[in-house]
Amino acid sequence: TVNYLSDLEQRFSDIRKELDMAGQIDFQTVVIGEPRPLLSAVGEETHQICREALTNAFRHSGATVIEVEIEYSARLFRIVVRDNGRGIDPKIISLGREGHFGLSGMRERANGVAGQFKVFSRPEGGTEAELSIPGRFAFEAHFSNIVSRWFHGRRRTKPKKEVSE
Repeated sequence: TVNYLSDLEQRFSDIRKELDMAGQIDFQTVVIGEPRPLLSAVGEETHQICREALTNAFRHSGATVIEVEIEYSARLFRIVVRDNGRGIDPKIISLGREGHFGLSGMRERANGVAGQFKVFSRPEGGTEAELSIPGRFAFEAHFSNIVSRWFHGRRRTKPKKEVSE
């Protein structure tokens, strides 16, 4: 099992090393809030979504600066991948590119973990790809508290006696 609490930053750094071998792009990860453990499915989908967003930024944007912002709050887990590149055509953002499943795949992955995936872009103004997941679906402790409250909050009733004829 991967520890997504400490591992996300390292995994993003590894992606950078893989895609920017010459080290020509200014890359940084910013963490806002107190990191919290993610459910493993959320951590894996987050990694895959961000890997695709970073791949797009490194390979296609022409950016000189790429940043990953990870935000942990009581109500929300959010990651933004932003670059200062050439932007994405609005038609591609809404419809995708024929034969490519990157953006639609990221949206599907986000939906699979009760999240939302959005892309904001301006020509020559860069791109922001944002994944946001409500905390109750993202964080381990939050999820186990919900299950615990549900299980322990149920009324217990005595089983009915069977009547034999």
